[in-house]
Amino acid sequence: MHNTVADVRAIFAGMHERGEHIDTIKSGKMLEVQGLAFVADENNIFGKLNHEYADCEVEWFKSMSRNVDGLFHMWGKKVQIWDMIADNNRNVNSNYGYLAMHPDNGSQTDKVIATLKRDRTSRQAAAIYTRPSIHEEWNVDGMSDFICTNAVMYNVRDDVLTTTVQMRSNDIIFGFRADMHWHLWCSQMIADAVGAKLGPIMWQVASAHVYSRHFKLIDAYLEEGGRVDHF
Repeated sequence: MHNTVADVRAIFAGMHERGEHIDTIKSGKMLEVQGLAFVADENNIFGKLNHEYADCEVEWFKSMSRNVDGLFHMWGKKVQIWDMIADNNRNVNSNYGYLAMHPDNGSQTDKVIATLKRDRTSRQAAAIYTRPSIHEEWNVDGMSDFICTNAVMYNVRDDVLTTTVQMRSNDIIFGFRADMHWHLWCSQMIADAVGAKLGPIMWQVASAHVYSRHFKLIDAYLEEGGRVDHF
């Protein structure tokens, strides 16, 4: 039996009520669950997804450009987190389209599709997002971008594609929403290419966390008696 998004809400809400916050050097106070695994059966955990922005981000990922100004042009303004982590030339490591699809990073989705067409039950259909050299490359030229997703696995059983997203770190507010939107698009693209139905997206995170600036969303969830559809 797998945890669901509703279970994840309950876990973090309970921790918040009990005051189980930790202090970090870099990020201040936060809630954290280590080794969290769940079925990503909803698009957001706390708060609302901005679909217009999420669509822009997916389009930028699909462009495979590492330069954040492409996203800012699509969205019509700067996005604070991408602006903060970009290097002096406005480039980042974490354009997921570049990592998953670009020839310079192995054309991995093409290889995933080819693997599943060759062997429907293969366990080798993996897109590897991070790399050993990230330890040196995360802060080159003023950048601050240590890739959050380690790898994504794609398995087909009974003509249903299951996606397993494996992450080192995930902010379950903004981070989960944006990443989930991308993986829904990417998984549907792969499912269509191999003639499978889109199945569940499984989420596995070494550090799932909520920063103190977002505690108000958990407070609102608790005050509204568990409703999440309008705050």
